[in-house]
Amino acid sequence: MLQECAAGADGPKGYQGPRGNKGDTGPPAIVSTNWKHCSWYHMNNGNDNAQVVTCSFTKEYDDTALFVSWSGNLRVAYTNGACGRWYFTFNGHCDGLSAGSYTIGFHVGNCNGYGNYDLYTGWNSASHIMIEERTPSPY
Repeated sequence: MLQECAAGADGPKGYQGPRGNKGDTGPPAIVSTNWKHCSWYHMNNGNDNAQVVTCSFTKEYDDTALFVSWSGNLRVAYTNGACGRWYFTFNGHCDGLSAGSYTIGFHVGNCNGYGNYDLYTGWNSASHIMIEERTPSPY
């Protein structure tokens, strides 16, 4: 059974010990200073199978990843059981993109096996692509 100790008076100050050994280098910090935000207002794009917009970006490091996101209005209209897809393309392979300039495309298209449907991007709203250069997760 543990017994509680009563607090006593502080003891005398100890002496400075010797300097310790240099520690290991930790994981790299997240690169969050390199980002770009592309915006469009009232895009009203009725393309059903095309590149909708592009956003250029300059990646600064070889060993980082790109995080790309979309915020905006997307619609598959006038039908039940339809399928539309919106996706990003890069003018380079996504895995291991080296430092350099890239064009990120945002595309719309029909899903394989579902036929052609009325797809619409950015109706009467603001649409955004956000691109961030990030250090890959160590996990």
